[in-house]
Amino acid sequence: KLLGKLISNKKSACSNQIEKKPEVISVKSLISKLEEHGISSQDTILIHSSFKALGKFIERPNKIISELKTWMEDGGTILFPTFTMTSTQYNEISSNSIFDLDNKKITTGVLPGFASKDKDFQRSFHPTHSVVGFGKYSGELLDEHGKDGTATGVTSPFYKMMQYNGKIINLGVGLNQTTAVHSIEEVPSEFFPIRTLSNKIFNVSVSKGCRSESFKIKPLRSELCH
Repeated sequence: KLLGKLISNKKSACSNQIEKKPEVISVKSLISKLEEHGISSQDTILIHSSFKALGKFIERPNKIISELKTWMEDGGTILFPTFTMTSTQYNEISSNSIFDLDNKKITTGVLPGFASKDKDFQRSFHPTHSVVGFGKYSGELLDEHGKDGTATGVTSPFYKMMQYNGKIINLGVGLNQTTAVHSIEEVPSEFFPIRTLSNKIFNVSVSKGCRSESFKIKPLRSELCH
């Protein structure tokens, strides 16, 4: 009888889990929640996200991006990471010398993918850790990304955001997705007890549309990833 009751309870719990439907939300309600937590349309923000984990949106992703642009267009800046790595950064850089961002799949989620296709967003030219941005400071944050050879060092938007009192927002993802925590590892003037960058420097070419740029990239050591 006890075993039968346990099985029955387990089936009931599983049934409840299956029947539970994701919360239906709108982009306007999302913006309202952000404002409740102190995020302003004048802020400089970087969003890490999981579209699926957020719930069921009324709008399609391209409409969400459009609404976020409208929210930030009077003085704010919005950034999304548009990374393209499928293995460690060292493997990506050491096995490729040419990176065509138009033909590399974005691996950081649905919203960054749609933002990258929006004509009003610009994209940095980093070969593995590119970022897209829209708004007042997007050009200043993105233009030199990778020029110091790193993904998150002094020329990256992750580091530069500090100059603009930037805020990092994780929507449906945990702190392990917060790329900016690695900036201290890649800034030469800062003391960090572990050497994270490889001693090797790789010459790579990065293109998007008709434009291309050359970089000397010092990737993470082969046994590390971010």
